[in-house]
Amino acid sequence: METNNFEEANVQYIQLWVMDPYNGDAPNNDFDNKGALYFNLGDISEDILRDGFEGYENGLPVNGNAQFRENAWGRTPVAQNVLYAFDRDETTRSQQDVGFDGQINDDEKTYRSNFLTAIRGIVSQNPNELNRLENDPSSDDFLYFRDNSYADTIPGILDRYKYYNGVENNSPVATSGTIQSNYQQPDAEDVNRVNGMEVDENYFQYKVDIDPTKMVVGQNYIADVFEANPTNIRNGTSKPVKWYLIKIPVNDKDREQFGQISDLKSVKFIRMFMKDFKDPIVLRFARLELLRGEWRKYDYNLQTNLADVTPDLFEVGAVSLEENGQRDPVNYVLPPGIDRQSNVTSTTEQLLNEQALSVRICQLQGNDYRAVYKNTKVDMRNYKRIQMNLHIEAFKNPPSTSTIPEDGDISLKVRLGTDFLIITMSMIFH
Repeated sequence: METNNFEEANVQYIQLWVMDPYNGDAPNNDFDNKGALYFNLGDISEDILRDGFEGYENGLPVNGNAQFRENAWGRTPVAQNVLYAFDRDETTRSQQDVGFDGQINDDEKTYRSNFLTAIRGIVSQNPNELNRLENDPSSDDFLYFRDNSYADTIPGILDRYKYYNGVENNSPVATSGTIQSNYQQPDAEDVNRVNGMEVDENYFQYKVDIDPTKMVVGQNYIADVFEANPTNIRNGTSKPVKWYLIKIPVNDKDREQFGQISDLKSVKFIRMFMKDFKDPIVLRFARLELLRGEWRKYDYNLQTNLADVTPDLFEVGAVSLEENGQRDPVNYVLPPGIDRQSNVTSTTEQLLNEQALSVRICQLQGNDYRAVYKNTKVDMRNYKRIQMNLHIEAFKNPPSTSTIPEDGDISLKVRLGTDFLIITMSMIFH
């Protein structure tokens, strides 16, 4: 992670747009194929092979000139790594670019002979898969998405990239023409490249259910749904496709804690994985990002400055024209007198996204209040008035214990400056 201190940077959400995995064109895409998508934030072990030793390709022996240890997975170097770079003799690349198991395919066949004997009886009805396993028992070979082996077939995009993340032969010596590789440095169990392997597991975990019955706005971290216009797809038909906006608050009260972690001041890694599906499933992401904001929640009593009891829901975020222009039941529209600005850095006419601050509160008690604040430096002597466009709406599916407020029940206060000026406005529901 480039940003480690989420609290200082005010990182508030993990946000992603994901295509409906039950739209009918994904493999094995029945409605009973349910599972979950997990996110981990914190310290994540880099020990991929779980042997307690760091594996790095450039530490493997070249013509028998380095020591190594053997374990259940293969070979790992003995010496401490100081630099991630292959041997200067390019003819030795094939002896080092072998993946995390430290073995070329011929050595894998000998090392995993018992596995091959057992697997032949299981996949004997699938000769293509059996042939692949016998040639690469560790299933770690890299295959370029435009490899010549695809010349006789017309594979789909998923098949072309199925072996693209392989770590054996994925860093060939550069020659003229297209370099068929996915990485030009040695693979190592050191994701953040600090010349050492992290082994601690201390993280917060967030769970998103991938279940057709739970893909509902207001539940399961789903903030919005966008239905794309019917388009021609590969099989020649047309149909609308749904995209779901998932926003996961990093300080969500339902997150799970694993290990010795108490806050998000030191987030080294983010890990994402899927679990509990009975069949293969494909999730397509249009965007996956961490969202930070200039506005922060004030979690203290404004009069006593002591920690206050937070309502069941108190979120600070943003709504925008491009992401929430079709939101149901109330879509986002441009406020009166506001025009979208043009992107002056673009060579073509392009309008910037227009967005606004969003505050969501539920179960707010009578005579209670919640505040958000922003640190800024503005010389107010240059201005005569403050203009604010404000919109308020009720929840689409409010909790059964909540009460829908009436006109005048809620007011907004704006404080300006250290020796602050208070502006009060009553809220009216439309």
